[in-house]
Amino acid sequence: MAASTKGFMYLKPHISHLSPRAPFLQFVRTAKFNTKHTRPGPLPRRVLESISVPIIISPPISPAETCTRNARRKEAIANSEVENRFQQFLIKQCKLMIQENQLIAVVQQLPMSGTVKYAIRNKLFKKDLALHFEFNNQICKESIAGTKWANMERLFSGRNMLISCKECGQQVKDMVKILKKTPELVLLGGVVENRLLSRDGILKYAELPNIELLHGELLSIMNYGASQTRNLLGHHQQTLSINLQQLVKQTNDEM
Repeated sequence: MAASTKGFMYLKPHISHLSPRAPFLQFVRTAKFNTKHTRPGPLPRRVLESISVPIIISPPISPAETCTRNARRKEAIANSEVENRFQQFLIKQCKLMIQENQLIAVVQQLPMSGTVKYAIRNKLFKKDLALHFEFNNQICKESIAGTKWANMERLFSGRNMLISCKECGQQVKDMVKILKKTPELVLLGGVVENRLLSRDGILKYAELPNIELLHGELLSIMNYGASQTRNLLGHHQQTLSINLQQLVKQTNDEM
């Protein structure tokens, strides 16, 4: 008889010593029960099991323990060497950004999605304006500490972002136009041409005409004073010359 072993199919030759017939092969298939997926069972039993599942309520955490936990977490982050190195790198980058740009505007970020944020960033980028949201308030405060921009520390509260540009003038006007059409960003103040300005100061600066036009007006005013002085100095000579010419003409007519 054929002996069964593990497996789905096996072969064994069967030789009969009493018969002159040739040996033949016998195939045997074994079956296994599907134990991976159990049957769900009747519906009343499933309903009873679902409604009888115990609800475990976690014990409330006291505010004192929450504050202690947050303090320990902040202390661990402050003592972390890797975190300090990365923070020092961001502070260095923020200082370099403030030194290289003439326009630094602080805006407050209202709730917005990531898609809206990057759309605003692209609008500013087309006008040669850069939107920085990688510097948090702590990094900005440490970057301006001990500098002439230390009074900007009051602006860094809440969720803020920075807008920078290497040149001023038309870029300030473009920034104000974009921010007026963007309710998700609120202008708080900033630095324009090494001057600390409030929100109203930046808006008034944006209303000023172009610097080239102002240079032309100033040049015309300065030339007007010089030309007026020249006219006043030569007025008496011109009047005397005209009177003498009139006198000569009258004398010739009488003769």
